[in-house]
Amino acid sequence: MALERKLSLSRSELNAVMGTKNTDFAEGLFTQVVNTVSRGPNTDINATNFALAAIAGIEPKDEIEAMLAAQMAAVHNATMRYAMLLTHSDTIRQQDSNSRALNQLARTFTAQVEALKRHRSSGQQVVVKHVTVNDGGQAVVGNVQTGGRGKQ
Repeated sequence: MALERKLSLSRSELNAVMGTKNTDFAEGLFTQVVNTVSRGPNTDINATNFALAAIAGIEPKDEIEAMLAAQMAAVHNATMRYAMLLTHSDTIRQQDSNSRALNQLARTFTAQVEALKRHRSSGQQVVVKHVTVNDGGQAVVGNVQTGGRGKQ
């Protein structure tokens, strides 16, 4: 049996969860999150609290990360729903449909995690082609510039 809780966040707390100082953005994203996790006209408080906890756990640092975190919460919610539907499928057709949706959602979530990782790394890429370090040798990691002595 699920415990019903109240949803009570101040504007500053909601802004903090959403990683923004813009209250209009935070409230708009919150509304979108509520709409993705609630079915019908009534707000599902437990599902909304879960989604907000997921977003808070990702700790968005800006609006892009907040939107991605909200999408990740929504995709996770849908993934778990299709996992349940697959478990309770009665026909091969239902199994195929639910399995396909579950697979696509799981792949989307993985892509979202990678997108968040790329965004947080600010696009910095490290390319290592091939490095061999023999016993007693040393490797240098970083930007190495070679050149002449400069002006003399």
